[in-house]
Amino acid sequence: MAGLDDKKTQERVAEEVSKLRNLLKNQPRIAIVGYTGAGKSTLFNAVIGKPLAQSEVGGVKGTVRGLAQEHDGMVFVDCPGYGAANLKPPEVILKETQDPHLVILVINGGEAVRDQDVALFKVLNDHVKTLVVLNKVDILDPEELEESRQEILDRLGVTADRFVSVSAKLGDNVDNLVRSITKLLPAGAREGFLGRLQGRLDIKSEEALRIVNFYAGSGAILGAIPVPGADLVALYPLQIAMTLHVGQIYGHGDLPTRDAAALVIGSIGTSFAVRAIARKFIPYFGSVVGAAAAFSSIQAYGRTIVYWFESGMQIPKESLREYFHSQYAQAEKEARKMDLEEMKKGRDQS
Repeated sequence: MAGLDDKKTQERVAEEVSKLRNLLKNQPRIAIVGYTGAGKSTLFNAVIGKPLAQSEVGGVKGTVRGLAQEHDGMVFVDCPGYGAANLKPPEVILKETQDPHLVILVINGGEAVRDQDVALFKVLNDHVKTLVVLNKVDILDPEELEESRQEILDRLGVTADRFVSVSAKLGDNVDNLVRSITKLLPAGAREGFLGRLQGRLDIKSEEALRIVNFYAGSGAILGAIPVPGADLVALYPLQIAMTLHVGQIYGHGDLPTRDAAALVIGSIGTSFAVRAIARKFIPYFGSVVGAAAAFSSIQAYGRTIVYWFESGMQIPKESLREYFHSQYAQAEKEARKMDLEEMKKGRDQS
């Protein structure tokens, strides 16, 4: 399409994609630590949604006590050797867990909190984000669960937002655990973590739409520039970057740039491109209208991309076009209520 293949536009595409690729190189490093029998491998299975290799006697195949074993971006460490009396220095523990973004300390709901659990949490929490998971709550009645929860909060000094109780075996409350993990991971690692999960489409959708909102807000700010056609060059690279960014959440981080560009200028993005080109022929196009149109276009396209990935990339093009138009109409209503100055402040702070 004319205007989208010129050198300046392609340079902007390469710049946006390069920034995004660098961000997404931040692969998730999550250490799951806990004493034997706490249910680390079962918890991994519940979170990731696919089985981890098991030995005949249970536990992670090949795990040696006190040594790390990596699986799908998660590091398992069995904790004998981390006893309270001879707890290793934090730099040694973090090295053994491969300098994680996040540590998940798993505590067995069928046992009392150990002094070693308390000591290990305090050492780790001073140096890395640490999430405490009380596992096997299916064997506890409500009163016992509340007692265990309170004991952990009191003895470890963990805050409520860093504590989750689950039954990994039954899958109870695992969605909340996944949401907690997602919130605590840095950008890039967060998307990579979600991309490793089987299913969990509700959680992936929540994060994907948050990303779409960010790009739509950025587009609105660019669209507010009162220069006819200035948004065309700027918004096209944003759409390509957004496509790749959302794709990472659904396990398609290796989507080639040319394929993302084909989506943007193909049946899904045609309506946006036509609107953008048409605007450059309208002298002195108002900045408020430009911001609203840019927001609506990127928001609608982003939601359509989420819909497409969630379908397994199997939705017919005609259905995608229909979905895009329905989402554009909804986004136009939302655009009338947006506060451009607040959007600018939010992006300055992010």
